[in-house]
Amino acid sequence: MLFALILGGAGLIVYLAAAASYGKTEKVPGGAVILGTGIPAGNTGDPELDEIRRLYGGRNRRLNVTGLTLLLALLAVLSFTPLADYASAAFLGMLAWTSVMCLMRYRLYLSAHRSSAELKRRRGWTLGEARVVYADTKLALMKNRGSLSPWLHAIPLGLALAAVRSGLGDSDSALPAVACTAMGTSLLYFVLALAFRRMKAKVYSRNREWNEALNTSVRRAYSALWLALSLLDSGLAAALTLLAPREEPALAVWWTVFAVLQTLVPLGFICGVARYMGREKRHGLEMDDAPLATDDDALWINGMTYYNPDDRSVMVAKRTGIGTTFNMATRAGRWSTRIAILLGALVLAGVSALLVWEDFSEPRLNLTASGTVEIRSTMYNFDFPASDIREVALVDKLPGGTKTNGSATSRYARGIFRLKGYGPTRLYVYKETPPYLMIRLADGYKQQRVVFNEKDPAQTRRLYEKLRAAEAPPVD
Repeated sequence: MLFALILGGAGLIVYLAAAASYGKTEKVPGGAVILGTGIPAGNTGDPELDEIRRLYGGRNRRLNVTGLTLLLALLAVLSFTPLADYASAAFLGMLAWTSVMCLMRYRLYLSAHRSSAELKRRRGWTLGEARVVYADTKLALMKNRGSLSPWLHAIPLGLALAAVRSGLGDSDSALPAVACTAMGTSLLYFVLALAFRRMKAKVYSRNREWNEALNTSVRRAYSALWLALSLLDSGLAAALTLLAPREEPALAVWWTVFAVLQTLVPLGFICGVARYMGREKRHGLEMDDAPLATDDDALWINGMTYYNPDDRSVMVAKRTGIGTTFNMATRAGRWSTRIAILLGALVLAGVSALLVWEDFSEPRLNLTASGTVEIRSTMYNFDFPASDIREVALVDKLPGGTKTNGSATSRYARGIFRLKGYGPTRLYVYKETPPYLMIRLADGYKQQRVVFNEKDPAQTRRLYEKLRAAEAPPVD
């Protein structure tokens, strides 16, 4: 149930983030961009345009209500039916919900955008000169003045490196994955900071001072955002690997705080920067006495995808909202988009395949002729000499505990767990088919106990007899 709730929360955040980028209204010199279409200031209140916006808003609200209802129903199915036994069902179900909802939201936006674009063509509206990209030589030279130095990213990279060095020493937990992810995201934010410094300055006005002030403000905000996100990721990873206790229940509290901060704080940062830049642009438009109005609808396919063969910039600022997008008229922009889509698809396909394999495979325990006990599982193989066995027992009930690094559903638990009275333990069990084979190993193992069972209790008992025969004699 917990896995489904976590995935449901993640899917909802992805959908809300995607929804926030569709249909946003933003003021620009000479008017506003509404539903991805540039509308002159004198026509933003047109009754037909208002009707298009009203229909779009109503359909979005109905989609949100329907989507939330379906999400709650899906969570109930994944939590209280036999599907709760399968982690892959939760992952694939939430992936399907998120994909369908994002697609439906995009189709609603696309329909509204086409209606507003058709209205603009029919009425002959224009924001200004079409298909024009202005440049300012002095602005290009001074565009990064006031931006934070990208070399400040050495701080989060150092924290991430410390987290990696500490996390790799605890390879039986999820800490190495957290630390390596922090290193990867810190490098990504560093690359983004460098890319933003290379991005072309935007000319908003014929007033050079106003252009310089707004570009400086926007670039400072972006540079601070990348650094703040990088410090957050690496700082949390370093705190978790270097400072967090390794004993329950304190460790569970640290993981909970880590998950909450990792989810909510970045959203707060992004929303704060978006509000700041929107306020700066609105203030500038109100004070500017020489606005530069251009009608660049033809450069934005469906109001969202930038395509300008006359612009050599690979990355450009989004037309509305916060962030950047690729210029699909450049080879680098096209390949970057393809690679990002391919990597995302490979990751999702890989995780899906791994979870399906984990759900439908069965761990095996085998005692080899050389006296080695081999446990084979999808992600948690483990071998040890039979001579290291100090105790073998059959138990009908396992103590409670928490997962350290593993997978668990209502049907099975596999991986490394911390059980009350046992400490760190390797589990390979079907929860509803006791007895359980409890193996205590010699001192020196990180997980001194291994618990295993088969679906068939009789097979578990046969394994017990086999291991009893191989068990090392007591040491006097």
